[in-house]
This record gives sequence, structure tokens and C-alpha cells, in this order.
Amino acid sequence: MRARCLNKNASNYPQYGGSGIGICEEWDDFERFLADMGECPGEGFTLDREDGNKGYSPGNCRWATRVQQARNQSTNKLITFRGEALGLSEWAEKLGIKSQTIQNRLRKGWTIDEALGTTGDARAFRKSRAE
Repeated sequence: MRARCLNKNASNYPQYGGSGIGICEEWDDFERFLADMGECPGEGFTLDREDGNKGYSPGNCRWATRVQQARNQSTNKLITFRGEALGLSEWAEKLGIKSQTIQNRLRKGWTIDEALGTTGDARAFRKSRAE
């Protein structure tokens, strides 16, 4: 965290400190950081910013797994379905549909309601859609 935000020679500085992502002053003191965040919960967890446009601070950071962090990237596009906005992989997991299946449906011009609302064997749906 400190290197990517403060060290201009760090390989990922341009995406962090160079883009205005900073660290709150309180966290200059490690004891304060530890009091705010607690110990890392275990192997596979790293510090994550919930809002990628904001810096490292108690209200914007959490311990997260790689999967959680991947789902929190700014490159992920949220899909709103039935009033809930999630990433494609989260919808796939929640609905029990392979993410590749959802991607293929959307590429073929299916609406979001069709792509996410059709479960099981979609052949009958495709046939009725073509008529």
C-alpha cells in the first residue's frame, strides 16, 4: 500500500499515487492502522479499497480475497437485473448459470432479462424467440 502510493519508483505507482490515490494521515502510524483494520484475517486476504476512486482510509478499506477484489475492479461492468446490480460472475454464481453462457447470450443480442432470466435448457427459449 505504502509503496504503490508513495514511492514514485514502484512499478504500480502510476495507477495509485500517480493517479491521486493516497493514504490517510492517521495510517502513517502502523498502530493506528492496526487498530482500524485489525490483523489480516488469514492467508489469501489483502487490503482492498471498496471505492477504487478513493484512497486508503478506515471508511474505504476492508480485508478481501482475490475473488472479492476482482469483482471490485473498475473494469467490471455491473448488470442490473430485478433491481439488483452485480457483476457477471456474481450473477452466474447466484443464478447457477455459467458465466460463459450469460456472455454468449448477451453477445447474441439477448436482453439482460432474457439472458439472466432463462435457466435450464435454453433451446426451447431460443426457438420461441426466433418465431
